[in-house]
Amino acid sequence: LVKPKNTSGANGTTVVIGKDSAKKTLTLFEDPRCPICSQFEQTVGPDVHADLDAGKFKIEYVGATFLDGDSG
Repeated sequence: LVKPKNTSGANGTTVVIGKDSAKKTLTLFEDPRCPICSQFEQTVGPDVHADLDAGKFKIEYVGATFLDGDSG
């Protein structure tokens, strides 16, 4: 397994986005097959990304498999 560029964590499942000057980090665990994760992104995502763009924090996305072992 080759980790994708600009990732960290086990198997390259973590991606950090945001301004380097941000002092806080919001960690989000998300499963691409999870309907609740999708609902969170659709409902809260625009506000979270507005704060991200304002430099209030970085976002650390951690890819996960909550539902079952079939998503990776």
